Amino acid sequence: MSATPTTRVPGRVSVVIPAYNCAGFLANCLESIAAQSHREFDVIVVDNGSTDGTGDVARAFEGRLALRVVRLDPNRGFTGGSNAGLDAATGEFVLLLNSDVELDPEFLREGVRAMIADPRCGAAGGPVYDLLPTGRSQTRQSNGHYLAAVYQLRSYPAEAMFDGRRIFGPSATSVMLRAEAIDDVRLANGQVLDEQFWCNGEDIDLWMRLLHRGWTARYAERAVCWHQGSMAFGGSMRLWTKSYDVQRIAVRNHYYVLVGDYPLGLLLADLPAIVAADLGASVLWGLKNPKTFAAFTAAKWNALLDLPYMLRKRRELFARSKVSGGEIRRFFFDERAAHRVDERLEPSQPA
Repeated sequence: MSATPTTRVPGRVSVVIPAYNCAGFLANCLESIAAQSHREFDVIVVDNGSTDGTGDVARAFEGRLALRVVRLDPNRGFTGGSNAGLDAATGEFVLLLNSDVELDPEFLREGVRAMIADPRCGAAGGPVYDLLPTGRSQTRQSNGHYLAAVYQLRSYPAEAMFDGRRIFGPSATSVMLRAEAIDDVRLANGQVLDEQFWCNGEDIDLWMRLLHRGWTARYAERAVCWHQGSMAFGGSMRLWTKSYDVQRIAVRNHYYVLVGDYPLGLLLADLPAIVAADLGASVLWGLKNPKTFAAFTAAKWNALLDLPYMLRKRRELFARSKVSGGEIRRFFFDERAAHRVDERLEPSQPA
């Protein structure tokens, strides 16, 4: 059972870093935090069963940062590691940060500014650039996410973005969260991120729960960071190149979100497209890597076995939802529509 803290420190940002075997790059992440212009922050590094001295790297910064290390053993997955840090956080705001990210010195200040500008802003983030072995690049990795027609995340194009734009969700590599909002959307068991997910897709689930409860997500164009990309899984961001288990979990979690979070009317209307995309992906990715087809098949079986859990979670969510299916539909676009700046990219404020 997770527990919310009894007090929150106004203006403080608690930086939560789930860390697994990241001794080779965690120091760069912590150096970028030490350089922040917004000085009211503390850092919680969750050493999530690491075996490479990750905790020692973090503790080396204890004299420079208000930092503490939470040790988990065994590893509880990205969701469990994140929850351990979120439960320990005492700030009014929480930055959930990947260990392979480097922040611009103004990141915390800009994230807090976005929160203050919209009292119903539950999540905010800015542009994420590629972090290469040669250094920080100007190639954008993400501008925040919208939902494609078959319920997949896509990054907004840069030309469609402006500071303060409402989005479906920021990049989960570096997201500023309002503590009040994440406490509001905790599951019945007290968890912020659903630990059933383990890793992959938990961000979509969180954005959906925030949306259902009437919280917004905003694009903060000057909250800039650089991300290496899936370093805990070998550095590749292409699903078919990852291990069988990571593939299986990612696809299973896609079904978790479909069944657990989306209004029934949307699912029924889009069911033919969802089924066609699912079958197409199974075949296409299976051709790229034979183990992927096996992973997709196992994911479907896993999701079927977990159907009672998904339906129970769905009932809990919709019993507290404040928005209509039409409001959620506003976040769905085809590729061409996402490149246009029009009123559909700025959903109305929930009542």
